[in-house]
Amino acid sequence: MNSLIGLKTVLIRIKETMRLASKNQTKPNPTASARDDYAAAAAFKQWVELFVVTSVYPGALPQRLTLGLEVLLLYVQLFGFGNDEAHAKKPSRNLLLTGQMVTTLLNMPISAWDSIRSLAFTI
Repeated sequence: MNSLIGLKTVLIRIKETMRLASKNQTKPNPTASARDDYAAAAAFKQWVELFVVTSVYPGALPQRLTLGLEVLLLYVQLFGFGNDEAHAKKPSRNLLLTGQMVTTLLNMPISAWDSIRSLAFTI
C-alpha cells in the first residue's frame, strides 16, 4: 500500500512536469532542459503503460494482476485513457487502448478473486 502511495506521488509529479514542460515548449525558443524534462516524463509514462500491459494478462498470478490493476487505476485517475499529447508532432500510441488490453479487462469480472473483479469494474 505504501508503494502505491509513493507511485501516486511520482505520477502526480510526472503529470505536473509534462504540463510545465509542454507549456515551455510552446514558447518561441524552448530550452534544451525543457525538452529533456518533457522527454523523460513521457518516457516514464510510457514505461508505466508497458508495466501495466505486461502485468495484466490472462493467466497471470492473482497478486500480479492485483498490482497491475491498482497501478492502472492510479494511471487512469491521473492521466485518463485519452491521448493528451495531441499537440506533439508524433503523438505516441497508448498501449492501454489496444484490443488485447480491452479484452483482458472485459474478462476480469469473471475472475475468482474479489479484488480483481472489483478493480476491473472500477476501471
